[in-house]
Amino acid sequence: TALGVAASEGMERLVMTNVYGRVFVVDTASRKVVFERNIFSSLAQALTLGPHGALIGAGSKSGVASVTTVDTQREQILAGHVGHVTAIAIDATERGALTAGADATVRLWDIAGIPGRATLLVNTPLHADISSDGSRILTASRDGAARLFDRASGAQIVAVPGASDTLNSAVF
Repeated sequence: TALGVAASEGMERLVMTNVYGRVFVVDTASRKVVFERNIFSSLAQALTLGPHGALIGAGSKSGVASVTTVDTQREQILAGHVGHVTAIAIDATERGALTAGADATVRLWDIAGIPGRATLLVNTPLHADISSDGSRILTASRDGAARLFDRASGAQIVAVPGASDTLNSAVF
């Protein structure tokens, strides 16, 4: 039984996790499993595939996220959140990642080999996404608001208050 599922931009690959915390990547053309392993000792709280299906992003309850290369299984750990990771996204270039956490932060990571990150303060983000051109960040928060940020400066462009108390998802 799949608990979470995400697709690459062109639907070439699907990633899913089961009740045992096992993460699977399936090639949709051949219908074969091309990756299978437990990324964390428990369930992945957030799961994504990079746009080309070459990278898996996963977030944990412990505040750690992971970006793993499907073919080589090279893993980069993204540590720094206090509390669970609520969302993870990989940008179109597959050189950057974004994580949102229960600690009221959205963190931008360089996953192209040079460690580093920038942090945005957001009121309890539950989901976040990066625009296809990589210039904007969109968040959904527990306070019901959607917020749009400039990625380069970290400046908030607009906040749209919600009609209810929780906005669970935001995608471009």
